[in-house]
Amino acid sequence: MSETKYDSDFIGFADEPKLNEDGTIRSWRITFKENHLADLEKYKTTKGNVYVTMMMSKAGKPMATVYNPRSEKAMADFKAKQSGEAKPAQAPATPAQAFAENDDLPF
Repeated sequence: MSETKYDSDFIGFADEPKLNEDGTIRSWRITFKENHLADLEKYKTTKGNVYVTMMMSKAGKPMATVYNPRSEKAMADFKAKQSGEAKPAQAPATPAQAFAENDDLPF
């Protein structure tokens, strides 16, 4: 059985979302305790950013994840991206070629 690797960790406590009249999510809050705020330091990217994602779990509960740039998956993705950049770049497609490849218009 293979273990799924993730590039994010759970963080904070997410409140139930506030809904619009039509039932769509308007907003929701996330609460960080002092230890969560201290942990955010370890999730900073090389540029000093911390990425928090708010989402609904499969069970329908609100949750928050924080991107961990030092996770195994994130490091593997970074190495794959670096090795991919070493390949010669392809010439950009002309608009006619791009249109021919994707002729399924949204309108």
